[in-house]
Amino acid sequence: RLVGQHRHLLGRDLPPDRHPVDGQAPPLAVVRLDEHADRVTAVLLPDDARRRVEGGEPAVIRFRVPQGVEVAFRDLVRGDVRFSTDVIGDPVLVRSDGSPAYNFAVVIDDALMGITHVIRGDDHLANTPKHVALFRALGAPIPKFAHLGMILGTDRKKLSKRHGAAAVEEWRDEGIFPEALFNF
Repeated sequence: RLVGQHRHLLGRDLPPDRHPVDGQAPPLAVVRLDEHADRVTAVLLPDDARRRVEGGEPAVIRFRVPQGVEVAFRDLVRGDVRFSTDVIGDPVLVRSDGSPAYNFAVVIDDALMGITHVIRGDDHLANTPKHVALFRALGAPIPKFAHLGMILGTDRKKLSKRHGAAAVEEWRDEGIFPEALFNF
């Protein structure tokens, strides 16, 4: 749907040595500097992008975030939160290998499952304006967000569902039989 509405772009991330020099842009249609990463994102015109992709050049699909707009949402913990789209950038939706990126997959998943509340750590607060913009572009209901303070384990590392998890090999080395693990 986003591709059909031209709310995406095909592009490629250029290494720092390909940055525009003395006002000379690389041989692409538009260049947008990303102040928050050491790269320049080259934005291709649709016909040029199609020609290059059909020619086998690897490309990503990005969500074109409108510039100069404020994305606001009410966080159930923090209250009203606002981000300028000037600091968001154009997130990758689909990687050059065809796999969906996190910021796209999570929005699609939430929309399809009818998720009404997203409760997560405050380390995801910076992702939220991207998600809100994607929900809006898809015409999907925007869930309520709650960003909680980080909870740390005894080792002072971020507590997660994998915190302290053991590999199967560790259990084998401790003498746990595969049948016992399978039964567990």
